[in-house]
Amino acid sequence: MTFTLKTLPVIRDDYLRELSSNDSSQHITPDSDNYQHASAVGSVVEGTYSHQAWLRRQLSAEDCDDDILLLYARDRGLSLKPATSAQGRMVLQGLAGATVPVGTIGLRGDGSSYRTTAEAVADVDGVAQPAAVALVAGTEGNAADGTAITLQVAPEGFQLKATLEGMDGGQPQETIASLRARYLELIRRPPAGGNKYDWPRWAKQVPGVEQAWCFPTRRGLGTVDVVILAANGALPSAELIEAVRLYLAEQRNVTGKNYLVLAPTLQPVAIHVRLKLLAGYTREQVAAAIASALQVYFGRLIPGETAIKSSIETIISTLAGVSDREVIAPAGNVAATVDANVVEWLTLGVVTVELMP
Repeated sequence: MTFTLKTLPVIRDDYLRELSSNDSSQHITPDSDNYQHASAVGSVVEGTYSHQAWLRRQLSAEDCDDDILLLYARDRGLSLKPATSAQGRMVLQGLAGATVPVGTIGLRGDGSSYRTTAEAVADVDGVAQPAAVALVAGTEGNAADGTAITLQVAPEGFQLKATLEGMDGGQPQETIASLRARYLELIRRPPAGGNKYDWPRWAKQVPGVEQAWCFPTRRGLGTVDVVILAANGALPSAELIEAVRLYLAEQRNVTGKNYLVLAPTLQPVAIHVRLKLLAGYTREQVAAAIASALQVYFGRLIPGETAIKSSIETIISTLAGVSDREVIAPAGNVAATVDANVVEWLTLGVVTVELMP
């Protein structure tokens, strides 16, 4: 049964009512001393109730304050995952055979800096592509392919100007909401010697991993495969996949040797629909709404999950302006392939919208 916390006005009224019941001669009007005393007492009691309500919230990890959650998580060996640095390559142009040393620094136009983590020798075309990392962790280090940088000191035989390629994977520190979800998952599904729930939880301990799923026996008996995603549903980099693989090697049971960490394979699903529209709506307006709504639907699918045609039809039917619809493609439910070679992740492909004759 829910206990209703009393507010100051209610507490004050209760106090004055009891006072008047015991002695009808007592003055309880707003200008009376009793009223002022009741207000003071009510304020103190309300504060006590509020503190009790706060204490109750701290008893549950679902409702507790952030600092209390950190204490709960620490008892279970959990903490906020740190920010990760973007990793990729620098592309330098110079003389064939020239070497780019480790520690070469490049600066982006906004001041973000990058450092090479491995040597690289220029090929016959004079191009060297050493591995590099952003010096500041977080999303600020992510860069589009071809982003220009200027080297602090150009290595011998190379130009001062260079570019970045594949520079991604930078993520901010884990949020409290994410830590809370990991903690609750650990409570609801405690460690069980390496079952199908343990592997995704282990994978999500690695900084940079947002989601993970386990596919046991995908490649045969005794095999365990873990599919991971980076922040915001992005595909993981090779470096992140390797980091997860190494971490799982430390966590797995001694018999779980045949395991694999991989990224899902994107499989776009084309949508072709014919519509009859209500008056006042255009094909372009409704087509944009369809694309947006279906993007949300496909965004909720996880790797290996089937796209249900009837769900797609329902989504389209409920949109404003749609009087009738005929979904031509897909012809039926679209099953994501999960076999020894691939784990597909269905995504929204090209959306074609036509009007019914």
